[in-house]
Amino acid sequence: MNVIFIGASSVGPRWIMSSLKRAHHNAYGIYLGYENITLGESAVPFYPPVLKNFLQDKSIDMIGVTMDSLNIESTLQIIEAVRRDFPHVKVVVGGIHPTIEPDETIRFPGVDYICIGEGELPLLELCNALDEDPSCKNGLDTKIQNIWANKNGSIFTNTLRNFADIDQFEFDREGIAYNGVFTGRGCAGNCNFCASPFIKSKLGIKGKYFRKRKLESVITEIEEMIGLNYRHFLGVMLRGPLLIDRLRAAYQFCAYIFEPIRIKDDSFMIDKKWFLRFAEEFSRRPRLRRRGFICGARVNEIDEETVTALKRANCSTIILGFESGDEEYRNTSLKKRITDAEIFKVSSMLKEAGITMLGQWMIGMPGETPELALKSLKMSLEIGDVPQVHIATPLPKTKMLEQAVALGYFAPGERPKVTGIYDDFTMVRPEHRNTFRQLYNAFKIINAQLDRKSTGGVFSRFQRDLHRKRVGEILLEGISFDQRNENVRP
Repeated sequence: MNVIFIGASSVGPRWIMSSLKRAHHNAYGIYLGYENITLGESAVPFYPPVLKNFLQDKSIDMIGVTMDSLNIESTLQIIEAVRRDFPHVKVVVGGIHPTIEPDETIRFPGVDYICIGEGELPLLELCNALDEDPSCKNGLDTKIQNIWANKNGSIFTNTLRNFADIDQFEFDREGIAYNGVFTGRGCAGNCNFCASPFIKSKLGIKGKYFRKRKLESVITEIEEMIGLNYRHFLGVMLRGPLLIDRLRAAYQFCAYIFEPIRIKDDSFMIDKKWFLRFAEEFSRRPRLRRRGFICGARVNEIDEETVTALKRANCSTIILGFESGDEEYRNTSLKKRITDAEIFKVSSMLKEAGITMLGQWMIGMPGETPELALKSLKMSLEIGDVPQVHIATPLPKTKMLEQAVALGYFAPGERPKVTGIYDDFTMVRPEHRNTFRQLYNAFKIINAQLDRKSTGGVFSRFQRDLHRKRVGEILLEGISFDQRNENVRP
């Protein structure tokens, strides 16, 4: 089978591609769209939208499209366009939306199959079945766990297999210079804005949702990844078709030499014993320690021992989900289970260790008042993180959407008209939206100012902190509330 993958929200197809290639299928991707229809902005490890000529040249038999709940319309446009140009091609839709809304997705026009949950084994079995009988008369393609099929309007559903042992899968790095590594799969959190709680409790899949890989395979992959990326850049520098390609590769190569490794896990540090072993192994290898790494963690996973390990292994930046500056809202509504005292203590330890905090914040959440949102901005200034602020997005099968419905922002069963995480505020009263827009802009101004400052050296950090404090004071002075209508006054 010749398979191509299109998507923008997940690198999951890279594991599927490896699984298919090992079984002697041909797999290509991940492309951001088809022809002039795109699903997202260009970024590694995604290629620009694939062209019709490529599908013709490679005799593509199947396209796998990743669909999330924010790109449904664009995904259906891609499917329609591919169907028009290649009526014989089979269309498989995977990703978070078919996983949480399978009954809807399998009935979308042009969809032959959907994959619910993890796709390495289901897609391999589907390709094997279609390879054996392209006409599908034997019906094997309708009897694969995790795969649903639509045969001229007749829907064939199947049970879901157990969560797989992830050590059997490899991340396909052919043709890309990607600096990201996944040491596990799944998330241990139960945040109200995420679909993970639904997947863990409602789909009925057996086995461990959160899984860690063997430490030895992770360290080996990191070392091999560095070598592969070097060879990729050097190959383009020497054999690139255009001078501009060779110059760009030379620039990227120089930047890559100093680029930290990016640990992409949702729950990297939750297994403390595993993490401490990782930090020890990482720090023992000079080539890895010189690079260091960037990772994410939950606040309550960090203590003095883990901070010491992070510093020893040369962790330069840690991503922390604070979400809200109000403790009660953070824990009651968002289910974060993190106190203010923990946030301030962890922030102090990380600052002392010289580790930059990249804070994740949300505003415009259901029931959040302007005063609560302002507390987030104030807390960010107090703890000294580099803030990234997101407008709260009500996604299907999340507790946040249930709260928004209960508060009357959406009717029961209504699909919120949200097409991206930077859409305007959908869960804020109209008379408060200007306030939230200004708070959002204040966050972005602080972030932009920090990005312009060097993060190296004690003096540079001191200058940055002074500048940050001054910018923050100016912004806070410009935001006040009229107690009658809570509109912002300049």
